[in-house]
Amino acid sequence: MTANLPERIYVCGPQDDPCTGLLGAYLQNRFPDAILHDFDERSGAAGTDSAWFLSQHVFLAEAASLITQPGQINIVIRQPDVLSDTDGFQNELGVLNELLRRFAKGQVSLWALSDDTQKMAEGELNGLAIEVLHSGSADRQTERTVRYITDRDQFVVDTDRGEQPIPAKLVNWARIARHCLIETAGMASGDVLDLCTFANGLPQGALRASRQHYLFITPNGVGMGHLTRQLAIADALMSAAADGAKPKISFWCYSRAAGIIQAAGYPVILRQTAQHLGAESDDWEEWETASFTTFLRSDAFSAVLIDSSNISPWLMNALRSAGCHAPDLVWIRRGMWRPDVDPAKLADTALCNLVLIPGDLAGEADQGPTGRPHDFSKGLASEVVTAPVVFRPRNGVLDRSAARRALKLPRFRRLCLVSLGGDTLAATDVMHKILSDAAKAEKVDLVWARSPLAAIPSDSDGVNIRSVYPMSRYVQAFDGIISAAGYNSFHELLLGVDCPVLFIPTAHAKMDDQPSRAQFAASQGWSDIWESDGLSAPRSNLRTFFAKVWDKARPRGRPRVVNGADAMADVLLTHLREKESVDD
Repeated sequence: MTANLPERIYVCGPQDDPCTGLLGAYLQNRFPDAILHDFDERSGAAGTDSAWFLSQHVFLAEAASLITQPGQINIVIRQPDVLSDTDGFQNELGVLNELLRRFAKGQVSLWALSDDTQKMAEGELNGLAIEVLHSGSADRQTERTVRYITDRDQFVVDTDRGEQPIPAKLVNWARIARHCLIETAGMASGDVLDLCTFANGLPQGALRASRQHYLFITPNGVGMGHLTRQLAIADALMSAAADGAKPKISFWCYSRAAGIIQAAGYPVILRQTAQHLGAESDDWEEWETASFTTFLRSDAFSAVLIDSSNISPWLMNALRSAGCHAPDLVWIRRGMWRPDVDPAKLADTALCNLVLIPGDLAGEADQGPTGRPHDFSKGLASEVVTAPVVFRPRNGVLDRSAARRALKLPRFRRLCLVSLGGDTLAATDVMHKILSDAAKAEKVDLVWARSPLAAIPSDSDGVNIRSVYPMSRYVQAFDGIISAAGYNSFHELLLGVDCPVLFIPTAHAKMDDQPSRAQFAASQGWSDIWESDGLSAPRSNLRTFFAKVWDKARPRGRPRVVNGADAMADVLLTHLREKESVDD
């Protein structure tokens, strides 16, 4: 091995080869200041470049284009991946032996994953030197063990719940090896045995970094729920960390409200969905995988956190790429999925290291897949349920007088906020008229909140509109609030105000079960509900609600709980401290 640090390291081999992740982990450990690249990014090769081929088979497919190219070439000699294919192994090494004569002396280095493979290969290569890639110490500190079962291509974790399988083709073997000792079960080829031995020598625990770096993936949701929840957790992480040990937090963001994240002081990598670009989904997936892989290799991330209803395939493809094994995968998965949602999405739990579940005050009314224990494998993941997560305005909540001054609202009028989410002002003229007429009858003025995701209305004459974020900073300005029943609005209102609240749930195929959430709150006496299906629901509920607003009624019995964002921050910090302690 040359003592000079390569400026660029290129890894060549199929992504679904377990050696991709394992060799990437080895190279990052061996050359901590180098950044890995995929081989198809190689252009303008220099003498200081280094290319690593995952097998002799992969090298032979590329050899013709490499003969006149500068740079160090490294070939990992692999045993057959089936028990009986010794003839193919011998033939490949025979071709390799002849081909290497055409390369400059010293340009090509040969490597093996084990002593056994070294001896087998040297016998076929006429005495060419083959060194063993020693991945590290075999003195493992972990007590966790997973079994790799070849014929099922699965890792299996034995727990008190029984076997918990992990699909091996979907995960980076080096990420598994950071947490567990890998054993083989049943008949295994020499290559599989080599891979497991090599994996078990890799360093455990977290990669050493000057400070922790969390990467949030923010999807382009229908509303602001994912973004707001992630901001709440990010702020809680910053608050929980000791001075001098504040983490770095970045956002890989698809939301059109990315400016809110930037205004909060967090770096944002703004991305476009296939729909935004008008691109074919397969092309977009390939591009996003490559872009995210490059970004992951640019820093030592502690964890990737995604708030969504599933784990995206492009994300898993990136995480199993060479050099992308370091971060743990954390799934922020709220409940109240609609009853018609495919429960198989919960199988993604097995791909994660940690699942954080923000509690729901209406959780006992959850009629969907998240409302009951699931039988899907959890793999190595822990599932942690916290109290409801709410976003706290950094500058606190303004009192009534200050909030009305800030929003330029009259001091003595009865005011009711109407906040129905991203489609607020597209809520049709009919919806506007129904609410306005009912409010006017009780001498209540409406103030319409425009979501950051909503289009600016072309005709807003006579409509009192305010657009601020977060609105929770100003809610004390109002004598009553009408809102959709999305997760964040629901909990911010029931936990943060003592005025009458009316929920108008949205029944949207891509959203959570708002009707069940709102109905539960009404059954507890926490709020009122108006289910506006077809805008033909009885309007007496509206008149009753606005009468409460005029009377400044104060609902009783609303719950008071701690903010689950703080608990999630504690879980994350504890999880990573435990991961780092393994390698001490």
